[in-house]
Amino acid sequence: MTATTMPRTSAMVVPDPLVARWFHSNTPPNWVEDFGRRVLADAMTSATASYWLRRARAFEDARPRPGDFTGRATAAELAELDRRCRETAEACRSQAALWVGGEDR
Repeated sequence: MTATTMPRTSAMVVPDPLVARWFHSNTPPNWVEDFGRRVLADAMTSATASYWLRRARAFEDARPRPGDFTGRATAAELAELDRRCRETAEACRSQAALWVGGEDR
């Protein structure tokens, strides 16, 4: 075979037989159902006001504070981070308000 007629294997993805064997032997037969249950549980968890209030608290806690180590971040970068965290926390509180019937908490 000449170089022009040889198959190009560099562009082909050939599954490794060891990986395929490991996947088939270590993947439970009902993994699709398990994955679906996890997705549903996650969706149900994120559909509560308490979840969104916890997320808002996390973003408030992530805002830069005086005395924090900021490394090489400039004042403008810290101000932008503070703005993004503040706006995201407010969006989380708005989402929580939707789940409690529009009341502000």
